[in-house]
Amino acid sequence: DAFAVNVELIVSLRPNIVFAWSTGGTNRALTHLRGLGYAIYINEARTIAGIGDTLSAMAKLTGVPERGEELHNRLLLRLEEFQQVSYSASRPTVFFQISDQNLYSVNSDHLIGQAIQLCKGENVFAEQPVSVPLVSMESILMADPDVLVISKPEGNAESPWKAKWSRYPGFKEKLRWIDPGLISRPSLRMLEGIDQLCKIIHG
Repeated sequence: DAFAVNVELIVSLRPNIVFAWSTGGTNRALTHLRGLGYAIYINEARTIAGIGDTLSAMAKLTGVPERGEELHNRLLLRLEEFQQVSYSASRPTVFFQISDQNLYSVNSDHLIGQAIQLCKGENVFAEQPVSVPLVSMESILMADPDVLVISKPEGNAESPWKAKWSRYPGFKEKLRWIDPGLISRPSLRMLEGIDQLCKIIHG
């Protein structure tokens, strides 16, 4: 569980190093592990390009620096390719919904928000002061985005939001879906998610 680290299990595995996010609610477990003498590398990519820096650092710490540079360069090259793509249509407005329970979205600082910018879309909540804002149905209807992208794991049951959004004229046709495993994890897998997101935004 990303939010409840089992310290006893980690100790039983006797790791040489522990990699951890700088946020996520596991500080108590990390403090415990550090007190037991485990080496901990704390990091969190703040930008999509920063994922490459994390890969390089992790590769050095695990004794394969050349592999880290290879992956870092692959990421930067692919990001440059995304930036160079031009679309004939104007920049579509986008609402990205990251939760099935509530209307949580992302601002321009969030990695998904950065991905929307990279895809030359206009995030309707880009200027929100927090990276994961809770927004209202009224604000979304007022923004009237061109595309509504909802993260939903492949193979899961149909999202309850399909029926909810279908109540509003014209919104059912705007619905698109993306696997959160592709777009929300700060790893090379996110490149596949960005590619899919760009195709979704531009039809």
